[in-house]
Amino acid sequence: MPDSPVPVPGVPATDPATAAARRSCTRCAGRPGAEVNLTIAASTLLGLDDHPADLDGYGPIDAVRARALADGGIWRRIITDPDTHQVLDVGRQRYRPPAGLAAFVRTRDTTCVAPGCTVPARNADLDHTIEYHRRPGDPPDTPLGRTDADNLGPLCHRHHRLKTDGGFRLRQIQPGLFEWITPAGHRYLTRPGTGHNHDATTDPYDAPPPF
Repeated sequence: MPDSPVPVPGVPATDPATAAARRSCTRCAGRPGAEVNLTIAASTLLGLDDHPADLDGYGPIDAVRARALADGGIWRRIITDPDTHQVLDVGRQRYRPPAGLAAFVRTRDTTCVAPGCTVPARNADLDHTIEYHRRPGDPPDTPLGRTDADNLGPLCHRHHRLKTDGGFRLRQIQPGLFEWITPAGHRYLTRPGTGHNHDATTDPYDAPPPF
């Protein structure tokens, strides 16, 4: 005998959004590794307004259904642009950036972030400026990076290897403004895709960026 549907408080059992959620829900279907993604504003979740939410794979759903589906869920904080709703930050919840965040960073930087490199961002790896994973030999208190727009940048394979294994260090001073430090201690600032590069070797560290 097939399992009976699990009722969700306040939502009709035949509601198509609920059915779509159940098909992906680990607890309802009993299948490991499945999840349902529901995007809802914090203000709506708290009942301060009734903005529609988005059920991944289904589309917009109203606030009442969204709150019912969210009841008892496991939450991840994802920061979005309030005007465009573009995902800008998924924190340390996942290593690979979602498609929207990856597209945002590649559009912002347009090319590899190494000074003078013209490899298009679409052909480059998306690198965590501050490493997401601890590397062998790192102290246990080494700060780890986040998957967000302030800590991602496209690196072509050659410059990715230089950063990882070649002794070059990389900082993202501001979103889209990168500082390269060579093994010899020379510092170079660059805004990829703009043609703006600056030898900052003799500049004070607290000097404002020149562009």
